[in-house]
Amino acid sequence: MATVLTASLSSNRSGNGGISVAIMTSFSGKGVCSFQLPGGTLGDLQKVLCDPRGPMFWYYPWSRLLFYTEDEPLRPLDMNLQLDAFDSLVIKRGDMEACLERYPHIGKFLDAMRGNKFDPGTAHLEGTWTARSAPAVPADEAEAMVHEVLSGWPIHADSELHFVQIFGELTALGETWNMLHLGLLQNYDGLRRFKHCVSNHWLEVARFAATSVITEAPPILLLKRGNSDLSGCVIGCAVIGDAFPDNFDAELTQCGYLDVSPNVHWRNVSHVLVSLDWNPQEGLATLEHLLTKIKQEPCEFAALAHPEVSKMVHVQLRLSFCGVAEVKGPINETCVKILAELLGYKLKTVKFQSVQELQIEISDFEAKANYRGTLVLVTDVPASAGKILRGPHRMPQLEDVGLDRACLAPVDILAGHLGSETKRKVWHRYPLGVLGLRMYLNSVLDSIGTENGSFTAEDIYRLNEAIFNLPEDTLDEETTGLLFKAVQKIKKAYSAGKCDKDPNFYYDYVALLSTMQNQHFFSQKQTKLLLDWLHEVVKAPSGEDKNATASKDEVSDTDIARLEAENARMLKEIEQMRVPLGPVGFEYCTLTWRGKQHTR
Repeated sequence: MATVLTASLSSNRSGNGGISVAIMTSFSGKGVCSFQLPGGTLGDLQKVLCDPRGPMFWYYPWSRLLFYTEDEPLRPLDMNLQLDAFDSLVIKRGDMEACLERYPHIGKFLDAMRGNKFDPGTAHLEGTWTARSAPAVPADEAEAMVHEVLSGWPIHADSELHFVQIFGELTALGETWNMLHLGLLQNYDGLRRFKHCVSNHWLEVARFAATSVITEAPPILLLKRGNSDLSGCVIGCAVIGDAFPDNFDAELTQCGYLDVSPNVHWRNVSHVLVSLDWNPQEGLATLEHLLTKIKQEPCEFAALAHPEVSKMVHVQLRLSFCGVAEVKGPINETCVKILAELLGYKLKTVKFQSVQELQIEISDFEAKANYRGTLVLVTDVPASAGKILRGPHRMPQLEDVGLDRACLAPVDILAGHLGSETKRKVWHRYPLGVLGLRMYLNSVLDSIGTENGSFTAEDIYRLNEAIFNLPEDTLDEETTGLLFKAVQKIKKAYSAGKCDKDPNFYYDYVALLSTMQNQHFFSQKQTKLLLDWLHEVVKAPSGEDKNATASKDEVSDTDIARLEAENARMLKEIEQMRVPLGPVGFEYCTLTWRGKQHTR
């Protein structure tokens, strides 16, 4: 179920036109953050909430939002509307809408399939239907249909996005092939249901890939690209497996017009793999090079069992469109080696021992100019490592990538991620696999600070970021102890003036202490110390002591009054937090921090 947030908006009592915003989860009512805005539009609110340095990003690292009213929860509001027109708002993640904008035909396909417009056995057939000519389907309606398609399946946070990516890529390529032109197919009795069957087959493929780990490899029909006309267009299809997909009837499979038979021959398998993974942005020269490699069958390929070959294709489908593939049970490493060699990836195989050892193994792994990127196979992941594999993982230093779901049984993880094109024209697949967020926290703890005990604003920001992105399980005592000691060192450095002169340091430091005091894995004693430090730093903010870089003469009376009012408000909130609720803990509150945004 997608996360839904609500925003409560109220005008400031000061009458200066400002608006107080409080964000909370829609179902539990749990507070997320609160802050002030000087009026503005819904677009201005989105900028604040999606800002990587903003008050909500650590909780929900969303890049795009949609706003609704409670009365009309299916009609997105115009981003130019003024905030003061609303007392409350419903907020949903807008990444899905962005994905649907990339694949605008998704809604058209789902609408046509729901109405049996591809099925010649019904009265609803529309023989002239094409994705280009079909009427546009609004994004909210398309999203509702995607949700309907996945209803009842074990979805995770990125299931809908993965479904749209896979189904969108397959159907978009299919629309360029004449053999899937609905009107043309109606002239051939045996092929009249071909588009209907293929579309439903791809829907099932996308639905399974977006919701489940790979446990088996059912037959799959995929398209093959060619480069004879220097366009990379579709030249045919292949059915990988020992049979046709289940929804292909005898009339279709025995049709003389359909010159294809199920198999796992090297020429078919390799051609499909290349067609899946090649991106037009890489250029036709890359496609030409990859297609030449399918002419020579690897000597190890003939010894592979048919299910192993089919599984390799399902793995690559997910790697190409989702960036990660998760396989339940063992995977034949020879298949992965063949896959990497064919597609030009540098391969590293790691047997899982511990998260720390895995980090060391892959930390320096990168591709050279003669590779398209890197691919990492992590094997022998025990069932006890399930929490490490909770997805979707949010790696702050890389792009987002999601694992299918938490691992419930021993699995092998074949992981990769298609990133941005570098100056060397190398397409990188970053090794993410089981690189969990707890491991990222450990790496941050190891890397922040200098030998003389000083810290930078970047150090504070990264540590705060790592804490906010932790899974909701308890840290072990050793890591908790290391984390608390790190904050102690930062506090000592701040008090001694060994801190960055960056004006953002103060705000990052306040934000860090605000985050720390709200973590359940600290003891009561540690939490009280954190609150004391927070109270201390807000009571005597940077700019009033030896760390200040500007004299009071350089600060206007207005600025002084504003800062004093802000500090008074923050002190009041902290004092409220310092009042114990009882033997179990303290009342928590999110503090607002402000500062100039870093360029990252």
